Amino acid sequence: MVNLSKIGASVIILSIATVSFATSSWPSQPLVVRTATVGACAFRLKDSLGGILDDSDKVSAVSHADYNVELPRRTLPATFHISFGCDTRDPVQVCREFAGANHTPQGWVEWYYPDQGPAPRSARLEVHAFASVNGTGAVQLQNMSETAIGPARRGLSFCLTAPNGATLFGGATVDEFSGKHKSVEPEVMQLLRSIEFINAPDDGLGAAPAAGSSPPASRY
Repeated sequence: MVNLSKIGASVIILSIATVSFATSSWPSQPLVVRTATVGACAFRLKDSLGGILDDSDKVSAVSHADYNVELPRRTLPATFHISFGCDTRDPVQVCREFAGANHTPQGWVEWYYPDQGPAPRSARLEVHAFASVNGTGAVQLQNMSETAIGPARRGLSFCLTAPNGATLFGGATVDEFSGKHKSVEPEVMQLLRSIEFINAPDDGLGAAPAAGSSPPASRY
């Protein structure tokens, strides 16, 4: 007589194997090194997600680059976008303005204007130091409330100072609190950590910052 319990167990094992294969059978993307120049910030990053890094917009008053990718997933966000800008002012000031992060003797903390005050607890704001291949900086994560143009979300902003003293900055939405969702923070941070600054055009503004103005390297 056929043992029904063994048949049932075999069916379960086969089902698990099928689901596992289906998950791993998504087409993997080859690792591609992509380069961009944004003002005094010339950099390359390692992309295994199959995205596009575009710095071709030469019309806008402010130089910028954009990374866009669509992920093979059924959760939100299924796509994400990273915007990149560059500033040659003091790195501490740039990180305050564009990443909401302030470097202190005790480490990186939230930066806010006195008339605004700190972010509410519900924002779940976090500030961390992080480093790329040859850049140092900070990343801020913060929950944003729902607006007329979109659902509640979690935003990421960053600043990363290059060896020439220029600071790359930008941001991305890493989670959307709508329907079935899963943060893309690991994918975004993977790209940011892979950034390597290369020789940038010398516009006379990219000199190394004064001693003490650039924060020490540390990992996010």
